[in-house]
Amino acid sequence: MLTPRRRIVVPLLAILTFWGCAEDGSLMPSPEGEIEPTLASIQEHVFTPICSACHVAGGTGALMLLDTEANSYDHLVGVNAPPASYYCRPWPRVSPGDPDNSCIVMKLEDAPGILGDPMPRPPLPRLDQEQIDAIRQWIADGANP
Repeated sequence: MLTPRRRIVVPLLAILTFWGCAEDGSLMPSPEGEIEPTLASIQEHVFTPICSACHVAGGTGALMLLDTEANSYDHLVGVNAPPASYYCRPWPRVSPGDPDNSCIVMKLEDAPGILGDPMPRPPLPRLDQEQIDAIRQWIADGANP
């Protein structure tokens, strides 16, 4: 039986799942301009239009909020980032200076041995190489806020 809160959350989750999708089910295009290896640019081009469809309060990925630049940093690197992600133990979500040992990169690249679905979850399309490269470089440069 659905509680009053779940009656609101369940339809909201359905809406949020497709928030970043076009009518054909594909992701909406990223904002115009080249993506830079900075958190601000990655937030604008990747986290907000793509990841925050699920990674928002009340969303299916609510344990890692990527809806704002401050939340993205806190949940990937800062105070709310666990020392090791359940899906990528023993690796942290982001290991500043080391993209190869950062769970987010492993999930984006569907690395072997990582639990759960790759990100974004199917049936959504994978990030393009330019987006992944920007995230890798941001991490390599120290994953600064």
